[in-house]
Amino acid sequence: MDRPLSSNNVREDDPDEIQTLGPTTPSSTERDMDTPAAGLPLATRSAADLEAQQTPAASLPDPSSYPGRPAGLHPLAIPPLSLGQKLYIILPQMIGAAILDGAANFGIGCAMYLNAKNVRIWILKNNTVAGDMAVTIFIQGVLTFCIASGMVHVDLRKNKISAFQYPWPDTSWGAAKRLPPDEAQTRIGRLWRQFHNGQGFSRGLHFFSGSDVNDIFDSRLSRSQFTTRLCWSIWKGSVLSLIFFFLIWPISIAIVTPIWVDENLGNGNFTAPLIKAVYGFVYGLLMNPVCAMIAMGSEDSVRAHREERQRERFQNPEKDAMKTTAAERVAVVEPTRALNPSGHEAGPAMAQISNHTPQRVESLRRSLDTIGLRNQPTGTVEFEDAQGPRGPGHAGLGWRSADVHRRRSLDTARRTSRGRYANPSGDLNRSTSVGSARAKPQPDTFGLFGPSGQLTAPHDNNHRHSSHSNISGRMRTLSEHSAQH
Repeated sequence: MDRPLSSNNVREDDPDEIQTLGPTTPSSTERDMDTPAAGLPLATRSAADLEAQQTPAASLPDPSSYPGRPAGLHPLAIPPLSLGQKLYIILPQMIGAAILDGAANFGIGCAMYLNAKNVRIWILKNNTVAGDMAVTIFIQGVLTFCIASGMVHVDLRKNKISAFQYPWPDTSWGAAKRLPPDEAQTRIGRLWRQFHNGQGFSRGLHFFSGSDVNDIFDSRLSRSQFTTRLCWSIWKGSVLSLIFFFLIWPISIAIVTPIWVDENLGNGNFTAPLIKAVYGFVYGLLMNPVCAMIAMGSEDSVRAHREERQRERFQNPEKDAMKTTAAERVAVVEPTRALNPSGHEAGPAMAQISNHTPQRVESLRRSLDTIGLRNQPTGTVEFEDAQGPRGPGHAGLGWRSADVHRRRSLDTARRTSRGRYANPSGDLNRSTSVGSARAKPQPDTFGLFGPSGQLTAPHDNNHRHSSHSNISGRMRTLSEHSAQH
């Protein structure tokens, strides 16, 4: 079990442990465990105890605070992507954008270098290719960030693509375990440790986090709002282009210079336009998907996507099938024995629990008006619905929601003018309200019914303690419960 780290037992053997910068407040139990002398008078406390109380507690591991993001994940780790998101990033935002960037750079290169007489790699006055590659980094980078971020926000707003599960890059990521700046051997190492302890990396990630500020293609914006968003997008695109400049430009110059450093690339030579085209293609292949993922992982896009999914769940609820217990099932008669008019030749017909579609208690209240009671020679009471909507012996009306059953039960109560089991004529072979059941020649041998047709308890003491009296007691309880409702 992990225990809170005190000031005296900081684990130095785990350099990869991620911790927060601020001290945490220990609970009362932890405070009592760490300071056993807290309840003693001040005069009796030792100097070590007082010093331990004044020392701030060590920080605990800092998992990501955003819901859904695994703890300890790298802030630049890409969230799990669906197939549609992968295709959207790879095809239009990566390959398609790279082809457009390469074609645009090739056209600009043809206009710049084909009619020039002297084109060199490093000489500035002779249309230097190295300088053109440096300028292309910033111009193409700013345009890519503004256009790609704006178009992705349009697709997100029109639900053509879904946002990430959590923001990218992770702006809630805290700095790792703090490093003492005084222990650094060099000045650069000391500056790096100060930058590291001050969460400089996390603040830098927050600068590049996307937001609705990059949505410049919203037609509902006013002129001032459009200008503000455009300026913010240009500023972020410039900083991102500066990062790509230190990554791409030195490598490109290291490849181009040894090959064409002494050659003249002018006078109708297509070498310089092709260099510019390949350079723009590779740059677009790397930068455009980053801009798209920044927009798809922006905090406002993730928040709006989650709110939309939650709203769809509330608007289109999917009710799960309700479980049926054994007490809610209906005892039915087998069809072959229900058709036997005598009831003696078929043998003892015991009540069976239906294994077919179950019937709710609410639907049972509505269908009891059409149910006839039949006394078998063995004394069991069986149900039979001869005029039900699905034929005799059917177990129920199928899966229904609770609202439908409640509404049907109320409608039946309004239509019924008298008690559910009232039978003024005393004829057990007549139903009380909706329909009539078929003839029941068996007499009431067990005294389940009174003169008015109501279910009553038997007067025989021996019979009262039998299993048949339990059945009549259950039927009487059901009758009283239904009459109350």
